[in-house]
Amino acid sequence: MSKAKDPIFTPEMNRVVAAFEQCDDLRSAALQCDISPKQVADWIEENAAFRYKIDLIESLKSSKRNVWEDEKLSDYQRRYLGALAMTGRVAHSAKCAGITPQAVTKWRSDEYFVAAESLARRLSVEVLEDEMFRRAKECGSDRLLEFALKGNMPEKYANAGGGPDPVHQGCGDRRGDCEAVGR
Repeated sequence: MSKAKDPIFTPEMNRVVAAFEQCDDLRSAALQCDISPKQVADWIEENAAFRYKIDLIESLKSSKRNVWEDEKLSDYQRRYLGALAMTGRVAHSAKCAGITPQAVTKWRSDEYFVAAESLARRLSVEVLEDEMFRRAKECGSDRLLEFALKGNMPEKYANAGGGPDPVHQGCGDRRGDCEAVGR
């Protein structure tokens, strides 16, 4: 897990995040930092980025505890899954683990490994989303903000930015003179 301080958090929030990465539970992390658990709960409620960071840490902790430290996986498989969770790239992750991509293909005959690999892929998306949100905020990228909004609230933002009208998705008509108009 990253030890870098997040610039959008207060110093107290960064301390709680760092402590939570080392503690078993959030309450203990808060108390270790001389911050009331109620204050941390308020931050989680009020600050979406802080809530997301805490959720990510919990997800990483549970996945490592439940999957990557499991005796059913070899050391090579655990190394591969850890690299995959950080990069999302199979060939690169295999190389980092000291194996070939063909070994990964062979492992996919095991349902347990397939489930662990699926979790690693989901975690890699979270890593990419973290980076996207960071760049969107720091660089002021409207395009990245658009992707973030569309991905997190597609029902509200799916058509933002001038994409095709859902009424005309099938026909591709952007002028509005197909049979679908008038429905």
